[in-house]
Amino acid sequence: MLAENLKRIRAEQRYNRVQLGKLAGCTATTIQMIENGKNDNPRIKTIMSLAKVLKVSVNTLIK
Repeated sequence: MLAENLKRIRAEQRYNRVQLGKLAGCTATTIQMIENGKNDNPRIKTIMSLAKVLKVSVNTLIK
């Protein structure tokens, strides 16, 4: 769920991975790995940062 939700919300808000990564304090590679399901257990700090930048709740990202 996280992978699909992150990819969808990021696209809806027209962020590319580099832009979102810079704002959230992580790398574009980290975002790519989450979106592709290669990192299915990212740090909670990363999830919280992504949610904050995307202006959604953590629950919205993970459900």
